[in-house]
Amino acid sequence: MASNTHTALRLLVTAAAAAAAALVTTAAAQDVTDQGGPEWSYAGDATGPDNWANLDPRYEACGGDRQSPIDLAPTSVTGVSSLSRVVNLLPSRFVVNEDKRNSVHYECDFGRCGNTEWGGIDYTLAQLHFHTQSEHTLNGQPAPMEMHLVHLSPSGKVLVLAVLWAEGAANAAIEQLLAATPNANTTTLTAANWASLTTLESGYCVYEGSATTPDCAQNVVWLVQRQLMTAAAAQIARVRTTFKLVTDFRGNWRPTQPRNGRPVVCFDAESGGCSLPMPSPYGPLFRVPAGNSSA
Repeated sequence: MASNTHTALRLLVTAAAAAAAALVTTAAAQDVTDQGGPEWSYAGDATGPDNWANLDPRYEACGGDRQSPIDLAPTSVTGVSSLSRVVNLLPSRFVVNEDKRNSVHYECDFGRCGNTEWGGIDYTLAQLHFHTQSEHTLNGQPAPMEMHLVHLSPSGKVLVLAVLWAEGAANAAIEQLLAATPNANTTTLTAANWASLTTLESGYCVYEGSATTPDCAQNVVWLVQRQLMTAAAAQIARVRTTFKLVTDFRGNWRPTQPRNGRPVVCFDAESGGCSLPMPSPYGPLFRVPAGNSSA
C-alpha cells in the first residue's frame, strides 16, 4: 500500500509540474506579442509602426537598433545544416485564440508541441500565427505570407522559426487551420500537417533581432527557412480576411528595419533540400517550389 501511495504521489507531482509548465508557457506566449499596453496598429497613422516606440514607455524598444523584420539578402552560406538538425515538431493540439490584437494565434494546448535547440538552449513551441504579406523580405522582395512558430525557453528567451509562403498549389494544412477559425476551439496538427507547413529538410538563415510587434523586445533568435512553402492565392486571401487582421485589410506586417551590421548566417541543407542556387524572384539562396505561380 505504501508503495502504491508513493507512486500515486509521484504521478500527481509530475502532473502538477507539467500543468505549471504549460501555464507558464501559455502566459509567456501571450506576452510575446501582446504586452497589455496602449492600442497599436499597422495603419499609417499615429498608432502605426512608425510611431510604436512613442506610444508608451513599454514600447521604447521598437526604436532600438536590433529590430525585426529585416531584408535577407545573403550571397553565400557558412556551412551545412538542415532545420531537422535543430527543430522537432510533434503531432499536437492547438487552441484557437481570436482575442489577439491584429492576428489570430494557435496556442499549444497543454503539452509538448515541439521544440528547437539552439545555442545550447532548448526552446519549446508555444504558438503559431501568420502575417500577410510577409514581414521579412528576401533580396528586397516580400512574399505573400509568412508563418511564425514562436518558441520560448524556461528563462524567457524567444526563438521564432519563420516560414515564407509563395502562391502556388493549395495547401491542406492551411485549409485545416482556416476551417478551425472561427468554427472550432481547437485543431490538431499531425505529422502530415507539419510536413505541409514546413520543410525541415531545408537549409536556413539565422540572425538575432526582436519581436515584430510591441513591445518589440530585442531578445529573439530568428531562424528563417530557405525553402518557401506554397498555398493557393485564394487561401492566402482567406487567411487575410478570415483572421480579420485589420479593419481595412491592409495586412498585419511590420516594414523591414535597419540591419545595423548584424550578421546573417545561412546554411545549406544536408541532402539537397534547398542547397543549390535556383532561379527565384527572391534571390539565389531562397528556393520556390517548382510549378508555383511566383517563380
